[in-house]
Amino acid sequence: MMKIAPSILSADFSRLAEQLKVVEAAGADLIHVDVMDGHFVPNITFGPIIVSAVRRLTKLPLAVHLMISEPWKYAPQFCDAGADYLSFHIETALVSSAVAPPAGSSPLSSGARVSGRATGPEASLGAAAEASPTGKPPLAAGTVRRDLVESTIAAIRGRKVKPGLAINPDTPAAHIAPFLDALGVVVVMTVHPGFGGQGFILEVMPKLEEISRVARSRGFEVEVDGGINLKTAPIAAKAGATILAAGSFVFCVADPAAAIASLRAAAGS
Repeated sequence: MMKIAPSILSADFSRLAEQLKVVEAAGADLIHVDVMDGHFVPNITFGPIIVSAVRRLTKLPLAVHLMISEPWKYAPQFCDAGADYLSFHIETALVSSAVAPPAGSSPLSSGARVSGRATGPEASLGAAAEASPTGKPPLAAGTVRRDLVESTIAAIRGRKVKPGLAINPDTPAAHIAPFLDALGVVVVMTVHPGFGGQGFILEVMPKLEEISRVARSRGFEVEVDGGINLKTAPIAAKAGATILAAGSFVFCVADPAAAIASLRAAAGS
């Protein structure tokens, strides 16, 4: 069954406790918490104190999504604040490469890319294309600081929290491939992070399908974040999403319970 994660970014904070009780009673599966720092993305939202407060207001698991620079510095605080899932962006660990990889080379085989080679189903992630999923300039010419990613994942897991990686629309899936075995969730962005009012980016669906194929054999969740509504929910579900994060669709309506039910029905579960 599709899991629904209402995003409190769209909630009315003057009555947050009430709204959390409503979505919990309506059958929400998780609460999605977007953390923004004004640096990695333009907006500023919540810190660990707010996450701790939300933790006291609901029994539902908290899926905390860090849209912040240097998440390795702050991950322990968010774990201790009550996160059940803690995701950070792979883009925070990307370093530009001085030498572009040869055209047509595999994202996992070039020295200018992810150091190390993934094995198994994830080895094919993004290997067929140099272009980014949305057709914008790709980040494929950068290299991932594996030490930072692996140590952050280990720190999160060491606090009994499920680690996750988030990936932006223009970032090739190959960048997360070496880390999939250690993850509890991959957050696939279907809008550009940090900006409201964007439309669902359909061009991300092939990447979502790639990641979802690996997820079925590896056992991690695939959460889609951005532009979820009755039209886009079935598209994301068909591509393999297991969690739908929904903000305004749930919280900015008169009947959040009906919204959750209709979203789940639209996703086919």
